[in-house]
Amino acid sequence: MATAEEFRKMYRYNRAVMAAYGRKIERLPWDVVSKDRETTWHSIAGVYHHIVGVYDGWLCYVAQGKGVDEKTASRRWDSFTSMRDIRAFHEAVWASVQPWLDCLTDADLRRRVKAPWQPKACSLEDALMQVTLETAHHLGEIIGMLWQEDIRPPAMTWLDIQWGLEAAAKRKRRHGKRRPSAHRNA
Repeated sequence: MATAEEFRKMYRYNRAVMAAYGRKIERLPWDVVSKDRETTWHSIAGVYHHIVGVYDGWLCYVAQGKGVDEKTASRRWDSFTSMRDIRAFHEAVWASVQPWLDCLTDADLRRRVKAPWQPKACSLEDALMQVTLETAHHLGEIIGMLWQEDIRPPAMTWLDIQWGLEAAAKRKRRHGKRRPSAHRNA
């Protein structure tokens, strides 16, 4: 289906989108973010926390054999009092996921994995697709909840995000090629 390099590209997109939503949500009043809207995970914060938990569950616990933070992952949606803990959980999960993704090979994608909450094993490739598609579904819920408050959600189109990531990489390469001028005014 997809190669390891294609998954890395997909997950760069996923990370950029999740970061954009995290920043947006973090700036909103807590009463807006934590309001129970009777969705799958109740609130904007609850759905965002669940998405991060999906990454931790599949990509840390199942794929790598260890979850990042069981205490935060298992917290109820209504036990949070700010986005700070959820965003810290998000950063901790990505700190584990990114090096793993960087080393992912095409052969790894064929490896069978079994999540305890699923009835049978699947390929790692299918697990990676599951996480991506589940993220998209739940971000749709967050978009709907933001619209209920007349709040514009962050951009998340594939092309806009890809072009932004490419421009950032280009700036980084260009910046990295500059030679330091130690004696500018000498």
